[in-house]
Amino acid sequence: MIRALIFDFDGLILETEVPCYQAWQEIYRSYGLHLPLALW
Repeated sequence: MIRALIFDFDGLILETEVPCYQAWQEIYRSYGLHLPLALW
């Protein structure tokens, strides 16, 4: 029986901001574009 669910929206439990940025960089790169960190 599930008694609780944990949602991590701010990166305290699992850091997801860097992998997300890297994924978007790859998408931009596939179109020949660059996604600067400052814009992200």
